[in-house]
Amino acid sequence: MELGERSFHIARHGRSVEGSPAHTHDFAEVFWIDSGEAVHDLGHNRYRVQTGDVVLVAPNDTHRLRQPSHDFEMTNLALSKHEYAHLRHRYFEAGGFPWEAVPPRQYRLSGTGLRRAQTLGSPSGLDRLAVDRFLIEVLAQTRAGRSERRLPRWLGEAIDAWRIDSQAMGRGVSGLAEIACRSRGHVNRVLGQVTGRPAIDVLNSIRMEDAAAKLTRSDTPISMIAADVGILSLSHFYRLFKEHFGIPPARYRRDSGD
Repeated sequence: MELGERSFHIARHGRSVEGSPAHTHDFAEVFWIDSGEAVHDLGHNRYRVQTGDVVLVAPNDTHRLRQPSHDFEMTNLALSKHEYAHLRHRYFEAGGFPWEAVPPRQYRLSGTGLRRAQTLGSPSGLDRLAVDRFLIEVLAQTRAGRSERRLPRWLGEAIDAWRIDSQAMGRGVSGLAEIACRSRGHVNRVLGQVTGRPAIDVLNSIRMEDAAAKLTRSDTPISMIAADVGILSLSHFYRLFKEHFGIPPARYRRDSGD
């Protein structure tokens, strides 16, 4: 799908998503499940989505929906690069942009929120004001949701300290465990239980998100940004960044400035 000059595009889909291959694109998406359930493949991970779930898909994420139930229906809202950048700069200048959070970036809509979302796909609901209101409500919910993560408080605080200590970041899970005053095995186990992913994958995602923020907000050389997030091998940094965002860091910086 190409947005062209449009700011946003809304489409509804049913069980036909089963035949859609994994894909990527240069715009952002928000999709929600109107009814039923399915499996959402995001990168190398998979998550169950069901009625009332809303998911943020970042530009250059590789994803697809599969195994839809017989009653599956979803709505997709695609946002142009301009709209995506506008939301980031207007509401998240200090960081914490939800599309840059660790996947699955999946939240629950209230009954009222879902009914309001469902009106966006109707001819009378497809207007700028309705879309803006919906997006602001979803983004506000993601901000509230971050304070209610299932991470234990000690681990959340340790991660916050770890991500501003380049030396600790360079030691990966061991560095995080030292800050948390827990064993490496314990940190590995808790992060795995909460996120469903290996601890090193979670930490690498955080590194890449922090690196992406530095790329878009400064002219700092890429080699210095890599060191800031604890990766001294530039080739390793390039590989991780491209795996996470689908494009090299130099192109990510250039595209973000468009």
